[in-house]
Amino acid sequence: MSNLNIVTRLRIAAQDYEHGRISVASFAAELYGSSAALEGMEYGRVKEAQLVFAQLTQAVEAGRENDVDRQALAAWLQGWLATIPVGLE
Repeated sequence: MSNLNIVTRLRIAAQDYEHGRISVASFAAELYGSSAALEGMEYGRVKEAQLVFAQLTQAVEAGRENDVDRQALAAWLQGWLATIPVGLE
């Protein structure tokens, strides 16, 4: 799958999460799988996504899914998505 397709999938997942159509756990799983499939990403950016995945997973496991700040997560994701190289296809 191309990076552009992955970015599109993540944007859709983020919108679905923001509008309550998917859970934090579902969004975290999409983030984890998608970040692992990206090509040409800096190691630090991949680790950043893995850290966010871990934090979201901890919130779910602790029953604090509702404490996740949807706006802050969306803002982080938009900035992170902007760093993905999409011209490698």
